[in-house]
Amino acid sequence: ELLRVLLLQTRIFLPVINNSSNFILLCGERSCAQSVTRKCEEVGKCNESWNPNRCLPRYSLFYSHSYLPKVGLPTNHILNQNNPNALLNCMVHLYSSNSKKRRRRWARLRGKAIPLCKDVLRRHKKCDYHRILNRHCRLPEFCRLKGKKNDLDMEEVGSSHTAISDVSRFVAEIIQSVFPEAFWGSTHNWKNICTKLHIFIKLRKDERFPIKLVMESLRVTDVDWLWPNFTNSTKRTRTDFETATMLLQSVMRWFFLSFLTPLLRSIFYITESE
Repeated sequence: ELLRVLLLQTRIFLPVINNSSNFILLCGERSCAQSVTRKCEEVGKCNESWNPNRCLPRYSLFYSHSYLPKVGLPTNHILNQNNPNALLNCMVHLYSSNSKKRRRRWARLRGKAIPLCKDVLRRHKKCDYHRILNRHCRLPEFCRLKGKKNDLDMEEVGSSHTAISDVSRFVAEIIQSVFPEAFWGSTHNWKNICTKLHIFIKLRKDERFPIKLVMESLRVTDVDWLWPNFTNSTKRTRTDFETATMLLQSVMRWFFLSFLTPLLRSIFYITESE
């Protein structure tokens, strides 16, 4: 009975090679699976709650078993559906929980946001994910030489990994290729997002990434497509600013959870150490 409990309820890891920081799970539940319930609860609340201290769930990044034969986003991703209205709905929630359209939000965004979403879809379709990956995160030499012969040495595989700085550069170029500058609003916002990207990528499993960290230093007034059309005689009110801030929070949450996370999961195998 004691042996059964140890095998079923205890996680046992073995190093790939001696003195290696890479481990193989011998038995027990995957560490990320223990947080599935907590992650689902957080994702379920994200559409209705705008608590700036709420952290973005990152558990699905680790120990992913997903495999894509083609470098890029999963086939069922919203960017592969070529539907600008659906993309905008994913980012800013045009429909309420009872499936009713938020008419004020739609009237505010349709003039500038729909053309922007069409541009994002067009750029995504033209983006060469594979070439950009090879430019920044090339396979080790022994993998390129031996990969076709199926005689890879596990010692070499276990000791290899992709540097966080290379992953950050890869992700930054992908984002710059897919999203136009108008999406971020200004060069200032883009530089801040690049900084937050690197923080998000290098965090360990149990470290937190609150939404207020993403919004810090971002200039909401620069993101023109989140604002209604103004004439020269019209001034932006405090209500307009609060609405634009809430919409930008929603867009940033979508960006990190529904674009960046699936991209990293589909290309890299992320562990607690590397």
